[in-house]
Amino acid sequence: MSQVIVITGGSSGIGGACVALAAAKGLSVVNLDRNAPGEGAPEQTYLQTDLTDAESIEASFQTIKTGNSIVGLVNNAGLSISHSHFA
Repeated sequence: MSQVIVITGGSSGIGGACVALAAAKGLSVVNLDRNAPGEGAPEQTYLQTDLTDAESIEASFQTIKTGNSIVGLVNNAGLSISHSHFA
């Protein structure tokens, strides 16, 4: 059974840095994100996941749990809503 760390929002920004650090430490990384990681991203398993949709999350975790043991979770994904508070 493989031990994995799950990182949400790991395709860019702080999440991408978390993926890079975990991979550099020799951990098996699973990245749950709506967007695929870019060219040159560290080795990882990418699962396209919409974290606003419970069914998408459940499907991703069912995939991860098959043959793996989750040893860590970095809940990094965020949602950006753009609107003016001064309209």
